[in-house]
Amino acid sequence: MRCESTSSALLRELLIELREVRAELRALRERPRVTPGSRTYEQRATLLLALFERAADSVFSTSELAADATRPGNETLREAILRANGGSLNPRHLGKLLRALEGVNIGGLRIVRCGVDRLGVIWTVKVAEVTSALTHCPL
Repeated sequence: MRCESTSSALLRELLIELREVRAELRALRERPRVTPGSRTYEQRATLLLALFERAADSVFSTSELAADATRPGNETLREAILRANGGSLNPRHLGKLLRALEGVNIGGLRIVRCGVDRLGVIWTVKVAEVTSALTHCPL
């Protein structure tokens, strides 16, 4: 009987600690990885805005995005990618950048990973939700 109450107390302590760790992780996810007002932040915010204008409520791969950026009429998108991605339109480099930005609220927008298909990872851009880091991708 004593062993049972000790186990219950230990389990309660572990649950409390797990809740604290979850809260810390949630706070870390919400923390900007770049400082608002910095040049890097502005470049990334401009990129997310250009992506949102190009693909609001739709999904895309980095290969599709890179190809789109080279088409006439997409100069704003191309310039935003080049500035935020170190001058590269390479889909692999762009994918690494999007992974680094995934889930982070930048300029009121978030990049969200929706899945994988034959072209690689599928992304979308969503308006950031203040209360939750979880967003759903369009079908």
